[in-house]
Amino acid sequence: MNTNLHHTVTQQIITAMKSSKDFVMPWHSQSAMPLNATTDNCYTGINALNLWAISQERLYGSSIWATYKQWQSIGAQVSKGETGSKIVIYKPLPELKVGDVNKPRVLLRSATVFNVSQVTGWLPLIPLLDKTVLLEAVDQFVANSAAKIEHGGDRACYISKLDKILMPERALFNGSDTSSETEAYYSTLLHELTHWTGIESRCNRDMSGRFSSENYAIEELVAELGAAFLCSELGVTNSPRQDHADYISSWIAVLQYDPKAIFWAAARASEAVAYLSSLQSKSILAQ
Repeated sequence: MNTNLHHTVTQQIITAMKSSKDFVMPWHSQSAMPLNATTDNCYTGINALNLWAISQERLYGSSIWATYKQWQSIGAQVSKGETGSKIVIYKPLPELKVGDVNKPRVLLRSATVFNVSQVTGWLPLIPLLDKTVLLEAVDQFVANSAAKIEHGGDRACYISKLDKILMPERALFNGSDTSSETEAYYSTLLHELTHWTGIESRCNRDMSGRFSSENYAIEELVAELGAAFLCSELGVTNSPRQDHADYISSWIAVLQYDPKAIFWAAARASEAVAYLSSLQSKSILAQ
């Protein structure tokens, strides 16, 4: 574990935070709004809110939906045993004339839709060009951790209760003014791998925080610092990118009362890196 490097990286990130801009996710979202797979139309109103909520509850990794028949029409099949989600359909009817006033009428009915995570045999009509470069040493480092990683959908996260990492497909990752598509992909993967170290049986960090809470913000600091350290040590990038600072600064407001928080988080990030490094030697010995 290179503690001097970790300290240097932390100091560089703190400096970069002073000029941070709003953080932008480093991958293309297939659709920020819930999207119908056959019409390419976004769900709106209450349907959008409902499908968002269901995606969060059921941990779906994508925002693409369709009815059973719609999935069949494009060569996909809803998996056996899957439960659909209700949406509301408003169909305009001819206006009703009451005296001199025309009153609008709407037929209200429901439909059942299924998320793309519930079907098999579906592929996007226009495949994206993967602009990332395979970094074999980094891929091997990640593989040696034996973390469960699933690629698909349009979000990156670690789900502690399932002990698995969700990642968008590599082709969804964008380059930026400060990073290539390759750097964006691997820094995101290493961020989630740092989260993966946090459970009790590994580095035993407090993983109970919810969005916008203090514990959540601190864990995000740990994960992004861990990604910065690993990107430097594994040669993904030679120095911490502005992207790391942008990500951290988006959470730092809730930690302003404690100026030492980032240093505590940096120490936990170093512990996470050390833990992941220890898995490399174990993997070699097991071969």
